Amino acid sequence: MPRRRRKNAAAALPAPKILVINRQAILQASKVGQDIARQVQAYANQAKADMDAQGKALQAEGQALQQQIAILAPDAKQKKIDAFQAKESGLQAGAQRREAQIQGGLMSAQTAVENVLGPILQNIMAQRGANIILDKNAVVFANTSAFDITQGAIDQLNQKMTSLKVTLQMPPQGGPPAPQQPGAGKVRLRWPISGFYDNRGPFTLAEICAQTAGVAPADASAGAEIFDLASLDGAGPKHLSFFAGGRKALDSFHRSAPAFAWSRPRRET
Repeated sequence: MPRRRRKNAAAALPAPKILVINRQAILQASKVGQDIARQVQAYANQAKADMDAQGKALQAEGQALQQQIAILAPDAKQKKIDAFQAKESGLQAGAQRREAQIQGGLMSAQTAVENVLGPILQNIMAQRGANIILDKNAVVFANTSAFDITQGAIDQLNQKMTSLKVTLQMPPQGGPPAPQQPGAGKVRLRWPISGFYDNRGPFTLAEICAQTAGVAPADASAGAEIFDLASLDGAGPKHLSFFAGGRKALDSFHRSAPAFAWSRPRRET
């Protein structure tokens, strides 16, 4: 581009007039932000109390089962273990579902606040003759706070919105995670209910296959060590799990990360 054209293009660009806001402070200090945080914290506390109670009941059931299975035949023992692990998986799935619902409700509430806050910021920007608003986290250095409009935005938001009902709902599929709400708790609970059978491992994959007439994958290491059994939802890289088939179990299988998983032989058609 010729030098004259570059100068004309540069002259056509408006000079940046910047304002700064602190979105985190708006959520924390505004009346509606505090109302949302209280509700989310209450949901989280209630979820934790509910899941703790169910977890303790399941723990007691596991301890009782430990005594019962000592006198059961192998088939009956395995059925008891499978049923108990299904309850454990169901409890964990319930905790994850409740957590997702709380986060979905938080995302929806914050979107509603943003819809009200947007016009407020646009109005302030027009009044101040600005053309750019930056979040405070994007500012590296400033020698004055005259550009910060956070408190003014909070004051105007308080006039338009003081409370908002947070409704539990699943977050949109594939949507971004909800930003952390100041003062809002999150449910992060797991209940690994174990100890109702004797763990005498680790065993190698070859040893397990020899005892069960199982067939290991061709590319698997015969010396790979397996330390414990676990349901698909609770399995990790040191566990052996079970895949019985079915759409619901397939979803759990794709989310799971066991070292190995038993499955039924595929029928030839």
